[in-house]
Amino acid sequence: MKKLIVLIWIFVGFVSSSVEAARVDTMLLIADKNGNGAFTLTNEEPLTYFIESSVSEILVDEYGEINRNKYTAANVAQWNVALSLPKFIIESGRSKSIGVRAICGELCDFEQDKVYEITFTPKSYSLLGEEDQSTAMNVFVGYAPIFIIPTRNPNVSYTIKNNGNTVEIHNTGNTMIRVMIDQCLGLKKSTCKITYMAISGRKKIFNIPKALRGEKLNLVVVNHNETYLNKFSLERIYSH
Repeated sequence: MKKLIVLIWIFVGFVSSSVEAARVDTMLLIADKNGNGAFTLTNEEPLTYFIESSVSEILVDEYGEINRNKYTAANVAQWNVALSLPKFIIESGRSKSIGVRAICGELCDFEQDKVYEITFTPKSYSLLGEEDQSTAMNVFVGYAPIFIIPTRNPNVSYTIKNNGNTVEIHNTGNTMIRVMIDQCLGLKKSTCKITYMAISGRKKIFNIPKALRGEKLNLVVVNHNETYLNKFSLERIYSH
C-alpha cells in the first residue's frame, strides 16, 4: 500500500501552490556525484507557456532560520550552480528537461550540503507575442523545487523532542535528514506515517497530526541516500 509521506517544504519556508495542470517531476532532487541533476516539466494544458527560471541558494543562520540568496548578474561570482535553460517555451502536451549543473569545480567539495531553490515562473505565450491575460498564471502558477548537492563527508547529528502535539527537530549535522513518525504498529495503512525533512542547521517545530500523537513516537531517521538509518522510540516531554 502506498505510504503516506508528507514532504514538509516548510523546512525551507516554502509551500508549493501549483496545480496538476502542469507539473514538475520532483520537488526534491539530489545531485549526482558530479553535482549535477535535471528537472522535467510537463505541460498538460492546451496552452503554450513561456517559463522563466531562477536559482536561490538556501542558507541557514545561527538560529536555524532560513535565508535566500538569489542568483543575479550582480553576484555571478558567488554562483555554484547554473541552469541549462534559464528561459524556455513549453508547448501543450510536451515535456522539457532543465539541467542543474555544478560550476564550482574543486570548490564543490563543501563542508556541508549546498541547498538551492529552483523557481519556475510561467507566463502564457502567443506566437503573436501577446499574452492571454485571462489565463496567464491561473493554471500554471509556478513551482519551486529543491536541489541539493550533498557533502562528500556527511556527519549525521540531530536532536529531536516529542512535545506531544508537536515534534521539534534540530539538524546539528552537515547533511539533510528525513525524520519519519511511524505509528502503524504493523498495520498496512496510509494514515499512520508522516515524514519531515530538515536541511543542515535547520531548527523547526512541526505539528503532529492527531492520529499520530502519543506518549511515545516511533521514529526512523535517514540521510538522503539512506546510508544512515536509525530506528528508535521517543517518549513525550512534559513541561512543568
